[in-house]
Amino acid sequence: VKISASNDLRSYFHLSLHFYFVLTTRPP
Repeated sequence: VKISASNDLRSYFHLSLHFYFVLTTRPP
């Protein structure tokens, strides 16, 4: 059972943001 859908969404958003910064700040 899911405890909190908003918590999952927030963690997913945080993960996406992390990958976005990793990919955009990576040296060419």
